[in-house]
Amino acid sequence: MKKTLILALAVLFSATAFAQGDAAKQILKLKDYDQAASMLQANLGSMSAEAKAKCYNKLVDLSWPLIEKEGAAETQSEDFYDALYNAYVNAFECNKFDQQPNDKGQVKPKFYTKNRDRLYNIRPFLINGGEAARQNNDFPRAYKFWGLYVDSSLDPLFDEVDKSEDKYVTEIAYYAAVMGFQVKDFQGVEKYTDVAMTNPEKANEAMELKLAAASQGIKSHADSVAFVEKVEAAFQKNPQSELVFGTLINFYTDLQMDDKLESVLEKKLQSDPNNFVVWNIRGQKAMRQQNLDLAIENFRKALQANPNESQVLTFLGACLLDKASKAEEKIKGRITPEAKKELNKYYEEAKDNLEKAKSLAPNDKSSWGYALYRCYYALYGANDDRTKAAEADSK
Repeated sequence: MKKTLILALAVLFSATAFAQGDAAKQILKLKDYDQAASMLQANLGSMSAEAKAKCYNKLVDLSWPLIEKEGAAETQSEDFYDALYNAYVNAFECNKFDQQPNDKGQVKPKFYTKNRDRLYNIRPFLINGGEAARQNNDFPRAYKFWGLYVDSSLDPLFDEVDKSEDKYVTEIAYYAAVMGFQVKDFQGVEKYTDVAMTNPEKANEAMELKLAAASQGIKSHADSVAFVEKVEAAFQKNPQSELVFGTLINFYTDLQMDDKLESVLEKKLQSDPNNFVVWNIRGQKAMRQQNLDLAIENFRKALQANPNESQVLTFLGACLLDKASKAEEKIKGRITPEAKKELNKYYEEAKDNLEKAKSLAPNDKSSWGYALYRCYYALYGANDDRTKAAEADSK
């Protein structure tokens, strides 16, 4: 019984080995790319790594004649770009199996040098293929070529190549990310924006696109929390990015993550003590809590960083006006000249800030109009022309 079983297994293994060799031999004899690719896919499960490497290399060879022919021409056809794409994809697969140890545990790649040398320097054709597709509004095809251009720069097949002259990769990574957003491959967008952000000229645009992609699909509180985690990771990598910082604090505020909000504000101040956003956020928080003194202090610091921010000028003016009004309400009886003089300091400062807000945002009457009228009324009385003009503005 034991001999019968061993004999049966030997027959099975020999038949499998024959099938592997037979399929590979047939593929290596074919002259049509589509036939060879189809046969390879049908037999991959039964092939050794060595046989797979040979067959994938065969697919590169079958793509090469058209690449050589049209690569030297002034213009290239869609068939050329398809052959180019196939050559890269199959060369990468070939290298993956070509680098695996043989039966003796040795790594002796047979196709690495040939494919590396013939494919690396023609990579700019992938850019052209993407641009040709973009001009035809074929965004999936543009994404395919531009994405491959970036991916190819990172593939092990080109590990030993000097990439210092590859000046296009970060820019093409950004355009690949744009196309990825168009076709809703948001994971791809995140991947390519990471490459694009290494280019200082594209960093801000790439980060904006990265955050836009990460925000897609937010439908619940859990989705928002998951998005915040991605923004937190981006902030750790790019603490100087005002876009990331602003996005993070907006979501912390919306999700009422007060502890995290205060923590990230404090961290920002450590590297940038005069950060406008931090002092503005703290000012608004204090204003909502009716802590007028703290709000005034914070808004003043915000305006030191950005003196022409009309919204903060309006907030500061409103807080100063409220402080003066509440102080006046507490005074019983006739206001002494000394007390009036002290109150007018706040009214004057409120007026100055509101007037500046008016000059910067003249059409935003709903923000500064009524407050400015109240300042004029307190300082000059109801019959003053400025008071009347401010009253008209507030309506």
